Formats: sequence, C-alpha cells, structure tokens
Amino acid sequence: MTPTLVRPLRLALLAAVLSGCAMRAPELSPTASSTPAAWASVLALVAQDVQAGRHAAADRRLLDFQVTHPAAPEAADAAYYRALFKLDPSNPAASTREAVALLDGLIATPIVTAPVSPRQTDALVLRRVATSLETRPVTVVTTPSASGASGSSTSAPRTDESRAKDEEIGRLKDELSKANAELERIKRRVATPKP
Repeated sequence: MTPTLVRPLRLALLAAVLSGCAMRAPELSPTASSTPAAWASVLALVAQDVQAGRHAAADRRLLDFQVTHPAAPEAADAAYYRALFKLDPSNPAASTREAVALLDGLIATPIVTAPVSPRQTDALVLRRVATSLETRPVTVVTTPSASGASGSSTSAPRTDESRAKDEEIGRLKDELSKANAELERIKRRVATPKP
C-alpha cells in the first residue's frame, strides 16, 4: 500500500472507532441518569412498605436495588436502610445481629469518590448503638399498678418514696380530721346561746 492510501485508511478507521464510541456513550448515560430516578421510586415504595409494616418487602426492594445497581452511590443508602429497618422494633424479623452485619459490610466498603462517605459515618454510629443494644441487659420500666406492684428494676427506690408519701398523706389526713373536729367543737360552742 502506498503511504497516500494508508493515511486515509487510518483516518477512516479512527473515525469508525470514534463514531462507535460516540454511539455507545448515549447507551451508558441513560442508565447512569436513571439510577437516581430508580432510587427515588424504590425509596417511595420502601417507605410505604415500612409504614404498612411490610418490612420483609421493604428489605427485598432494597436488596434488589443493591444487586441491580452495585456501583451506584445509592447502593450504600440501600444497605444503610436495610440495617436501620432490621433495628426497627415494629419489624417482626428485627435482628440486631443482622443489622450489625449489614453495617459492617457498609463500613468496610471502599469509597472511591471521597475518603469517608456520610453513610459510612452514619453506619459507624448506628453500629455502636446496635452493639450497645445487643450487649446491654433489657430493663423494662412499668408504672406501678393500683396494688403498688412494679415490674421494674427500680422498684425499691420507688417503694421507699411511695411509702414516705403514703405516711405524709396519712399524717395530713389525721391533722385534717383533728382540725375538722376542732372546727365542729367551735361551731357547737358558738351555736350554743350564752346563759
């Protein structure tokens, strides 16, 4: 081939490659731009599920989003919300251990765009709370019933305080009775005519 033909062929080949890249670019951009829209849709459905008590459905939606959009920044949000909903006391399948495992995965995820993701910071705090809940003994605080029984661990101080109040009320009732008796005696004395 002559050098005069090689140069136009190279240019034609380069043009074909560049046009092929240009044609692929629009295919990638709608997917990237549709991720926030898909996330907004999933988030709206998840909110409805959680409000209706369908935590399992919400978890499935979030997991599906994570699987279909693993590189999306919103995938970290999906993992975070899954952990958060695992800690929800109204969730029948609530599990502190599963929440901690999800949070550990989120914390360990390498972040390319920034040194620390805001979700990773949230996950660190939420993980500490979850771990604290898991290791701390549960204390049930109940209000005293009419019989004075209490199921709380703080029943001894309340009993002493209650006993002191009961004694004070009893003393005040006695004083009121004496004052009423004295008042009746004075009324009788005043009502009786002098001779």
